[in-house]
Amino acid sequence: MEALFTFKEYLVVRKTGADEAGDFVRLARRDPGFPDAATLDEVLAYLERGGNLEALAGARVTWRKYVIAERDAQRMKVHKAQNA
Repeated sequence: MEALFTFKEYLVVRKTGADEAGDFVRLARRDPGFPDAATLDEVLAYLERGGNLEALAGARVTWRKYVIAERDAQRMKVHKAQNA
């Protein structure tokens, strides 16, 4: 199933808090070269290449929340189609 939104699109709308995930999201938003990654491994590799090792944990948390948001959006799309 094709994604309804990319990870980079998710980062634009994701709320940020005072935690490692919020720190990662702010870092990614400020980085013009941040990739529109299709996998967590791509995100982690990019951060490692750039020396942003402190952002790895926040990236993992944010990716998990992205996967959940994408799954929920897919379910909503199917539910709407079934009830149309």
